[in-house]
Amino acid sequence: RTDVPELMAAADVLLHPAYNENTGAVLLEAMAVGLPVLTTDVCGYARYVIDAGAGRVLQSPFNQQSLDTALDAMLRTEPSTWHRNGTAYTQRPLFYSMPDKAVDIIENNASSGNHRGRETGNFIYLSERLHLGQAEATLDGVLSLSGETFRQAPGRRTLRFVRQGTGYFLKKHNGVGWREIAKNLVSLKLPVLGAQNEWHALHVLRRKGVKTPAPLGFGTRGRNPARRKSFVIMEEIADSISLEQLFQQKGPSNDVSFKRNLISMLAGITRTLHLNGVNHRDFYLCHFLIDKRVAAGGPGQDPVNIILIDLHRAQIRRTTPMRWIVKDLGGLYYSAMDIDLSRNDLFRFIRTYCGQPLRTALEAPVDWGRVEKRALGLYQSDRAAMQ
Repeated sequence: RTDVPELMAAADVLLHPAYNENTGAVLLEAMAVGLPVLTTDVCGYARYVIDAGAGRVLQSPFNQQSLDTALDAMLRTEPSTWHRNGTAYTQRPLFYSMPDKAVDIIENNASSGNHRGRETGNFIYLSERLHLGQAEATLDGVLSLSGETFRQAPGRRTLRFVRQGTGYFLKKHNGVGWREIAKNLVSLKLPVLGAQNEWHALHVLRRKGVKTPAPLGFGTRGRNPARRKSFVIMEEIADSISLEQLFQQKGPSNDVSFKRNLISMLAGITRTLHLNGVNHRDFYLCHFLIDKRVAAGGPGQDPVNIILIDLHRAQIRRTTPMRWIVKDLGGLYYSAMDIDLSRNDLFRFIRTYCGQPLRTALEAPVDWGRVEKRALGLYQSDRAAMQ
């Protein structure tokens, strides 16, 4: 519509309590015309409201009373300061120079011969948020970083390091070797050749509204798939607990409303993955994180932010093959078999995942018998290995 400027000029406050918003360009539009903003911190552009002093930003988890109080206070406050701050802040060339910046980057790369790095298979990207030193901000520097080792596997190591009080996770891939590649191919599995799987999956899922750790760095060296070195850096999800740990504590399972909320959200996340051609391949409760404070509080903590991690084996296609859908769903069900799930809990997941009435969802498109069979097979194998 063409009358948005007139509507904003007549408004007192732009109220945008987003549940999930990647950017929120409307926040900048409001600031540009001097309209005070009240929004939530899940908006990607909410930081500009804070930097400019052009309104209020509510912190997560969302609380209705906090929104009511903030809105009432803003409507009782003279808006002239917010008006001046917003209009002054948005006059910066930064907000109107995206095409020029893009052209500059393209021309600089073309003239400096940076394309030679692509020819040798070398590439690196590091966010300024990492605060790495000059010597660290190179492929060799990142691959040499030290920290607390969280996981070690053949050809892969995950470690945690800290810069300026913020924790980050670094996954370093050192090449799997031709033997591992051959073994995977013989088993009709695609081998994980480096960090690019996780880097791409993180971006795809964040664009689709699935919460994941923020991807802040990626690099790769070499064209030989068996010896290629690569890394991905993600921001740490601090003060979190996995759903596996949460349910092992038994407390939340006694809170029916909290458990139902988690089930519905898990089903929604799974649906988003599969509708967008993504399958996880390690789709277990241990790879879903929530805030410890929310987990302890249970009811009243709405919405619950569930964060999906460990995407290094994820696959991305135009559409997700049914056999991989069954494997993801079977893995998730297997990891939840020791939870006191009722029949209605399972039906709730199925109905939400399919986005259809239960009777229709049970008939198609997923063969839920195959899902259960796979889950039982994993469960029995796990128990046999423990004996």
